[in-house]
Amino acid sequence: MDSLKTHWQEWHLFDEGRLPMGHMHSTPLQFALERGIPTLIAWIVWMFLYLRMLWRGFRRNDSGWMERGFLLGTLGGTVGFLSSGLVHYNWGDSEVV
Repeated sequence: MDSLKTHWQEWHLFDEGRLPMGHMHSTPLQFALERGIPTLIAWIVWMFLYLRMLWRGFRRNDSGWMERGFLLGTLGGTVGFLSSGLVHYNWGDSEVV
């Protein structure tokens, strides 16, 4: 964990140390560097299963309009959160998470 803090010099990150240490500005890239590829794969699978659960719940015909509205709103918020995470490390902002 936190391999960026210990291996950044070995990996020649942050312009060889001329830039202040920060984060990767991409959630998948940050997860892969800090926690490893298995964690990234587990996180992608987890998000896929969550999105699929929300979509299937929304598509069910026996649910009421309010439940479908909550599911659709949650689905939209999750898609927005995940797509913004491609260009910004969301998990580093406590307000966003």
